[in-house]
Amino acid sequence: ISGTGTLTTELGSVANLNSSRHDLSRVWNNAGIVNWNGGASTTDDFNITTTTGQFNNLAAGIFNDKTNATTGARYGSSSLYTGQFNNIGTYNKLGSSITTNTVSPFNNSGTMNVSDGTFRFSKSNTAAYTGKFATTATGKIQFSGGTQALGDGVVFSGTTPVELTGATVDVQSGATTNFNNITLLSGTLTGAGDIKITDGSVFNWSGGLISGTGTLTTELGSVANLNSSSHTLNRVWNNTGIVNWNGGTSTTDYFNIRTTIGQFNNLAAGVFNDKTNATTGAKYGSYYTYSGQFNNIGTYNKLGSSVTTNTLSPFNNSGTMNVSDGTFRFSKSNTEAYTGNFATTATGKIQFSSGTQTVGNGVVFSGASPVEITGATVDVQSGSTTNFNNITLLSGTLTGAGDIKITDGGIFNWSGGLITGTGTLTTELGSVANLNSSRHDLSRVWNNAGIV
Repeated sequence: ISGTGTLTTELGSVANLNSSRHDLSRVWNNAGIVNWNGGASTTDDFNITTTTGQFNNLAAGIFNDKTNATTGARYGSSSLYTGQFNNIGTYNKLGSSITTNTVSPFNNSGTMNVSDGTFRFSKSNTAAYTGKFATTATGKIQFSGGTQALGDGVVFSGTTPVELTGATVDVQSGATTNFNNITLLSGTLTGAGDIKITDGSVFNWSGGLISGTGTLTTELGSVANLNSSSHTLNRVWNNTGIVNWNGGTSTTDYFNIRTTIGQFNNLAAGVFNDKTNATTGAKYGSYYTYSGQFNNIGTYNKLGSSVTTNTLSPFNNSGTMNVSDGTFRFSKSNTEAYTGNFATTATGKIQFSSGTQTVGNGVVFSGASPVEITGATVDVQSGSTTNFNNITLLSGTLTGAGDIKITDGGIFNWSGGLITGTGTLTTELGSVANLNSSRHDLSRVWNNAGIV
């Protein structure tokens, strides 16, 4: 079909594409029903030529992709066929084939329903998507190549997650895109617009990058799984759902938050589960460019056996940190004074190993394993009182203008380092302090009502 005129299939008409190859070199406007049935070949091609070809599925139009070709169906079998497919109406993917827009731009401002097989976007779109995308348990959408621009109001819904397998998915400025289920395997999720993982959704991040000047929000009721050994975040991520940092199969797991605009905010309702078991440790920051901060306002649970270290990223806690297994090692100075609570178990430990760790008012360190100071300066701020259940000072400095209390039943082991500051240290009735080395330097008022 060729020519400089238009082909129109009107409302109420039906067009059937019944062979393995169709070449369109004309503008086709559809307001009826088009059935792409395909042929008997292993590949079905719908070729829209570069020069004059274009297929427009208009608002009332329905395009049914029923192809079952075993090696796939394609929009464009060569570079000669880069005419665009514009869906303003309804596109139904009904056949079992993998349909790929190999060289033809596919623009969707209507509705795409993928009920069976896979629709694979591999060519950049020429107009930002503004329509809806829906999958089922047997139907999948993949963004495999090119730059896929998303405009405002786009919603991805359905059972099977949208997969990013190499494309750059760019949510444009002023736009908000809602994902029901999404899997990032490779490529980049980016843009100046906002991305939301909605209530009841699952976000699996196993590769690729998250970047951009917009925000990523994982809403209350959503679950995000970080499933590989390295994740790089260069975007603000606000979490009110559940994030599971599962790690990968490497000896070291990394969650890299970039310096420029990267930030992870675990908000008041958010739960972050650190389940890493990497044998040589898990790190916030593998390189100096990864010093964006982690702000815990909700609940941080250290559940895996690894030693997790905020090597380069400041970690601020105004919520609750529970260290049930392994060790959380603070080695980078915080940028906001801790005002939350910290709890350990017999198998979970907190260490302050370096930097200046500033402690604000009302902070409580509780639990079976003592908090260890192994090189850091722990500074309790003026007007603050910090309660320790169990604490061990091995090296570094315990200091500040605020007050420090070792509570009833607590144990304070002092084997190295300094105690300084203008506040007071109080070992309460029922506490025990052990001075276990050859030299102890005290430059602070210590009031003891327990046993030293």
